Amino acid sequence: MQPNSQIGQNITGPSKGCIFRALVIFFVVGIVILGGTAVWWHLVQPLPPISPSSISPGHATPREAVDGFFQARFQGNETLACSYASPASRATCSSQTSQQPAINGNVALHDAVVSGKFALVEVTGSLCYPGCESNTNPLLGMPASSASFQQVYDDQVKRATYTFSPFPCIRVGGIWYINFGP
Repeated sequence: MQPNSQIGQNITGPSKGCIFRALVIFFVVGIVILGGTAVWWHLVQPLPPISPSSISPGHATPREAVDGFFQARFQGNETLACSYASPASRATCSSQTSQQPAINGNVALHDAVVSGKFALVEVTGSLCYPGCESNTNPLLGMPASSASFQQVYDDQVKRATYTFSPFPCIRVGGIWYINFGP
């Protein structure tokens, strides 16, 4: 037998503390992977549309304001429709809706992206007045990242009319309205 040979010597395994740390690391990495997968899956899966009948028109959320506007427009009540416009943009709403005939069709409200007091609401559906327009893609026109939110919002407010996504909304005094711009 050679000196310094380990043959026949008793070798001990890893300590309990080492095994415990390895298990904790394995567990944490597994949770991060599964959690990341769940977040990714949520981001790539489109949310089911919310039909206007499943929300009540109102001012508590951006979607309620958009729903109220469309419900009033479908009823031909332009005054009520413009009550969902921000106080600063009611005159713009009134001038736009007075020049448009009554509309018919259907809309589905999807998600709303909120950034502070501003929001963009995803809208799809089919509207006729007298020509018809439709949109089946709720993400059409929506910002690709949080960095582009304000640019998309500002561009939408500058547009003369809104048909589908995204509808710009603004919170004034804790109440949500559609922002038809000045």
